[in-house]
Amino acid sequence: MGFVETHLVFGIVLLGIFLDVSKPFPVINSDQKEFILTPHSEFTITCSGERTVTWVEPLPPNSEVQSGFNHSTLMIADADASNTGYYTCSYEDQPEKDTDIYIFVQDPEVPFVSESAVETDEMGTTIPCRATNPHSQVILRNLQSGVEVSVLYDHKLGFFGVITPGHYVCETSVNGKAVQSIVYNVTNDMEDDDDDGDVDEEKSFYIKLSASMEDVKEGDAVNLTCETSPGKAFHQQWLHPQKQAGNAVSMKLTFPDKVQYILNIPKASVADTGLYECAVTNQLTDQTKSLSLGITVHESSFVEVISNGIGPVEVVSLLEEKEFTIYIDADPEPKVRWFKDDLPLDDSYISTKTTHLQGLRYENILVLRHPIEEDSGVYEIVASTGSMTSRFSFKLLVEAMYPELLQSVLAPVMWPQRDSMEVSLHSTFRLTCRGQAELSWHGPVYLHDQFDSEKKGLFISTVTVGNATAAHTGKYICYYDSSNNTEESSIYIYVPDPETPFVQSMIPFENHVLTSHDEMEIPCRVTDPSAEVSLIHIESNQVLPSVYDSTRGFTGLFSSGTYVCRALTNGQTHDSIEYIVHGWTGGSDVEVELRAEKKALLVGETITVDCVARNSEILEDHWKYPGKMAGRGVKTVKENKRDLEIHYTLTVTNASLKDSGVYACSITDVKSNESQTKQLTITVYGQEFVHINPMTGPVETTRLDEVREFRVAIQSFPAPKVTWLKDGSVLGDVAAEIATSLLKIDETSYQGMLTLIRAKAEDSGNYTIRAETGSQTASNSFYLQVKVPPVIVDLVDIHHGSAAGQEVVCTAAGSPAPDVDFYICKNIKHCANDSSQWMPLPINSTGITVKLQMEVDNNIESHIIFHHLESTIAVRCLARNDMGAVSREVKLVSNGPHSELTVAAAVLVLLVIVIISLIVLVIIWKQKPRYEIRWRVIESVSPDGHEYIYVDPMQLPYDSRWEFSRDSLVLGRVLGSGAFGKVVEGTAYGLSHSQPVMKVAVKMLKPTARSSEKQALMSELKIMTHLGPHLNIVNLLGACTKSGPIYIITEYCFYGDLVNYLHKNRDGFLSRHTEKGKKELDIFGINPADESSRSYVILSFEGKGDYMDMKQADTVQYVPMLEMSEASKYSPIQRSDYDHPPSQRQFNESEVENLLSDDTTEGLTTMDLLSFTYQVARGMEFLASKNCVHRDLAARNVLLSQGKIVKICDFGLARDIMHDNNYVSKGSTFLPVKWMAPESIFDNLYTTLSDVWSYGILLWEIFSLGGTPYPGMVVDSSFYNKIKSGYRMAKPEHSSSDVYELMMKCWNSEPEKRPSFHSLSETVASLLPSGYKRCYERVNRDFLKSDHPAVTRVQCVDNDDAYMGVLYKNQGKMKDRESGFDEQRLSSDSGYIIPLPDLDPLSHEDYSKRNRHSSQTSEESAIETGSSSSMTKREGETLEDITLLDEMCLDSGDLVEDSFL
Repeated sequence: MGFVETHLVFGIVLLGIFLDVSKPFPVINSDQKEFILTPHSEFTITCSGERTVTWVEPLPPNSEVQSGFNHSTLMIADADASNTGYYTCSYEDQPEKDTDIYIFVQDPEVPFVSESAVETDEMGTTIPCRATNPHSQVILRNLQSGVEVSVLYDHKLGFFGVITPGHYVCETSVNGKAVQSIVYNVTNDMEDDDDDGDVDEEKSFYIKLSASMEDVKEGDAVNLTCETSPGKAFHQQWLHPQKQAGNAVSMKLTFPDKVQYILNIPKASVADTGLYECAVTNQLTDQTKSLSLGITVHESSFVEVISNGIGPVEVVSLLEEKEFTIYIDADPEPKVRWFKDDLPLDDSYISTKTTHLQGLRYENILVLRHPIEEDSGVYEIVASTGSMTSRFSFKLLVEAMYPELLQSVLAPVMWPQRDSMEVSLHSTFRLTCRGQAELSWHGPVYLHDQFDSEKKGLFISTVTVGNATAAHTGKYICYYDSSNNTEESSIYIYVPDPETPFVQSMIPFENHVLTSHDEMEIPCRVTDPSAEVSLIHIESNQVLPSVYDSTRGFTGLFSSGTYVCRALTNGQTHDSIEYIVHGWTGGSDVEVELRAEKKALLVGETITVDCVARNSEILEDHWKYPGKMAGRGVKTVKENKRDLEIHYTLTVTNASLKDSGVYACSITDVKSNESQTKQLTITVYGQEFVHINPMTGPVETTRLDEVREFRVAIQSFPAPKVTWLKDGSVLGDVAAEIATSLLKIDETSYQGMLTLIRAKAEDSGNYTIRAETGSQTASNSFYLQVKVPPVIVDLVDIHHGSAAGQEVVCTAAGSPAPDVDFYICKNIKHCANDSSQWMPLPINSTGITVKLQMEVDNNIESHIIFHHLESTIAVRCLARNDMGAVSREVKLVSNGPHSELTVAAAVLVLLVIVIISLIVLVIIWKQKPRYEIRWRVIESVSPDGHEYIYVDPMQLPYDSRWEFSRDSLVLGRVLGSGAFGKVVEGTAYGLSHSQPVMKVAVKMLKPTARSSEKQALMSELKIMTHLGPHLNIVNLLGACTKSGPIYIITEYCFYGDLVNYLHKNRDGFLSRHTEKGKKELDIFGINPADESSRSYVILSFEGKGDYMDMKQADTVQYVPMLEMSEASKYSPIQRSDYDHPPSQRQFNESEVENLLSDDTTEGLTTMDLLSFTYQVARGMEFLASKNCVHRDLAARNVLLSQGKIVKICDFGLARDIMHDNNYVSKGSTFLPVKWMAPESIFDNLYTTLSDVWSYGILLWEIFSLGGTPYPGMVVDSSFYNKIKSGYRMAKPEHSSSDVYELMMKCWNSEPEKRPSFHSLSETVASLLPSGYKRCYERVNRDFLKSDHPAVTRVQCVDNDDAYMGVLYKNQGKMKDRESGFDEQRLSSDSGYIIPLPDLDPLSHEDYSKRNRHSSQTSEESAIETGSSSSMTKREGETLEDITLLDEMCLDSGDLVEDSFL
């Protein structure tokens, strides 16, 4: 021990030599130098001195230091063995002057503080195995020999002395058992220095220790992971008391860059609580590193409050925000409460918040925002879970440090002593003011929470603001109550609110700024001082350079005008209210206008009345209204310098029934003393309401094909939602030819209207109108009977010749149900000519039985049984009702005996009748109309120019590039159905790259189609493949011709045919032409009083021909053609963007804005009608350039797609022309006579110029909004005579003179004098806005450059001008051809895209050979007659075909012909 004593004495002597007694050391507030703690205890010690003192780092993680004036407190929470060691306190400016203490944390589970570094110097080697128990007996043992080594030991330092190199462990006894420390490696420093760099690298390795949870619930699993460097030389050990981790499992995971040793405790118990140490030894260098980690296992339910370094007494400064953080370990989640002086804590200005950190640890924060003296007291936190409770308390002192106010300092002193302060939204803040007399406050809002007191001769006033909002932003002034002392103190408070960036003004008319030669102020103050604010002059829309003060606004000199402040906060801009700088003088006499946003309101809504005064500036306004005495209204003033007007706005919020009445505004011009008064009535309703006043009877009748309107008056507020139902079903779902509309009369009055466009028998039924608004509903019903003339459906003799009697059955129909009477005529020879021979049937006769019964379809079936007929008679069935009468006869032969001659004669007559019937049937079958394509391509012209030979489309090749897989096509609902075929909606997959799923229209024949009709459909396909794409025709997208029926896939037009579109938008068009709407017109623009002029039309709905309302398409379930994957079967269908134009913003003309867009907010306009007219002309110009004659150009064959793009088509396949009034039977076909040119009607001559005539009829349809041509005229001999004599229709109602002049040019009786389609398109373009044509060309160009399937399949064509729709390469030739088709003009190359010879006129000899396809027999096409070709084969045709195929970029392998072609 002499060696140790010598060193200690030597150290004391050295300390005395360097000790500066003039400057004392820091002082510990305890006489002890050593402290012995128990595990998990808390320890607090304070160090003080003459200057600032501090505790020297490093400090353990579970410690906290709180420093004050010349003192510093060290707090250790939840002490453990690792806290054993020295703690030093020193001066901040003189670290060498220090004082230290030593702490032992006596933990039997952890007897040593493990430090792996062994220190060796000239005086010896130190092995730092410091004991946690100062009374333990420690020995040093050599690990290799196991021999105890005799060397000096100090519990605070470890073993010290001369120790030979080797591995050593420190050893002590705990509860009778030997416990060893980690392994210490003592080396020779000189030898280490001589080693090369490889050994140093082997020495360097790392170790990391972590746990999945440090606080574990009993029964849960926990993993400890020890990570170190990879290598075979490393050996790892887990060190912990034996009672811990009894069921633990060790694992080793090897990675390329690391090795992990995992200690898994599957079900932790309380016994597993304690320190766990991971020791890793490098066996090459004998170097050992270790880390320890504490694990705490809690019982199933527990709670523990951890003070986290908060002392028993805490001191805070006045009004300075302070937070106290406390940890809580608990399971389950604890309930936390705070108390102050044993009373629940008032959280209005002191807030607490509990959050879950991780595992079983929670954090609670106590926040004192602006503490004052009254906040001093004892604060206690109580955490409870179930029946368990844990608490912690401390005393809080708020230091006031009152200053001494000198007599010369008269102004009050305010805390905080700042010019401004930022306060969080919805938080609480306090302001304290001290002075020599009684104090008062002034702020942006009324300060009601004010506390005044007097202490130590000072007057103290405190204001508290809870739940701070943007309205609290402003200057707070503290001043003396006495008027003799004007001194004051102030502070500006900001309360940033993202929703309210600007402070709302409490001063009336603060937005009006008067012109001044001195400094002016635009008071737009922000709530967030960090916002960037700029001043914008509205009239010039320029940012003005100005000086901005967030407490005042913009200051400087401003010219008259309207300004707005714009704030940029967090990347978002916000505008203030408008500020008006006055500077203009009045003009003429004052004008006053009074208006209201709504004159009818519900209780609780806001009434806004605007009184506008013009032409004067110095005005006074006076209001009279029901709530004026109660102060219900708020008035605002806004000046509009540009229009020289001032808006006086009266606002009444939360309106009640008492606010109903007359609102009057009086404006007085101060200069002239002139006054004007305006008034209006406002009604406030207590609740929503709806009432229906029918304008019809309970039963209404109408005649078949009559147009009827039924009106219902509706009183409702708010606006009602009106639904019409027929027999309980929504009308739009059951009847397409019935239109409904709702007309607004005023804010509470409406008129509902139901229009039968053309009454049918099935329109009979119960009709109900239902009006709904909010929770209120009203309805009214009436029964409609459509009167139908009687008809005898069937009249048969069932038992003719039967011995049991003969029965006559007469089936009649009509509405109302007809009465059926029977008459008999016994004199057969005179029955037909002498009506007197007919006598009523004697019903009471015994030989006659009469029975009546009603069939399922409401037909009346009458039965008459003649039990014994003596002679042959005729029986007449007569059916009659209000609409007329009809009769039919049948002949009954008596049952008497006949001679053999009579029987033979009867058989012979019967045989002759059968033969004649067969002949007639064959003739009728041959004359039965058959489907043929209307479009024709002219091949050649006769020498006289009056007869044409058309191309036989069956001889055209079919390009297989148009073939589309049936597997990629899914069929849906029927869009139109006719006698020969139908058009259905479909979904095509893979037609386009940009639109992999596309909605299309598919043409097909009915299953009963004949081979000639199949050939006709294939002919239509071949013509379409050779025409090429154009924006204004329904383009071909593909076809299915193999392995099944023929499908022609074309574009799907969203809005259906043009006739329907005009009808449905007719009301919107008329509502904007009020002078038109005043006339009593039906929906076709015809005076209903003039029955002779009525235009009866058949609208194109499903089942009648064209597209139905396609906006209902999404509600129809598709029917797939074949089994497909769900992904492809129900993929969402995108709208086509190919024909959707770009934005029209670059055009200034307002007329162009909506012409080529889907915007329907403006309804149907005259510009729309001109746009349709122009586009049809462009489409027909394209067909004419291809020598294609349409032959059925009409509005029903013009479809409307997205972007209001019209497309020409031939819908004859899906139209039942045999029952369509627009088609008239002529020979073996049905022709649209009213649309045909005279030469087509009388000479069977179809040319492009005859299409021009039809185009004129189409113009009449468009500008009559869908009327039928020649209204009221029946196609008969009189009609034909009128056409021959030059009769033309009058100008339609909505047509201009220019458009009607264009119609008359198209209707020129001489074809060669009619304009060409190119000329027509140019003329119509001149009637449209100047920018329209440019817009159209851009849309057309974008279409031709897109990946539209119709475009991409013809990309082999070198010259795009063939498809541009603007200039065709044979355009000039077509103009000449349209002017007469003379021989000279037809001699040049026509530029066809189809592989046919040029359109040269034929010689008389050639023509006579080929006139079988002349225009005289054009209606009997080659398809119908079965002729093979309209062209005569010549030698070398194969070579010519090959040349043509090469020009078309086709391969012979691409031509596909089915067997019937």
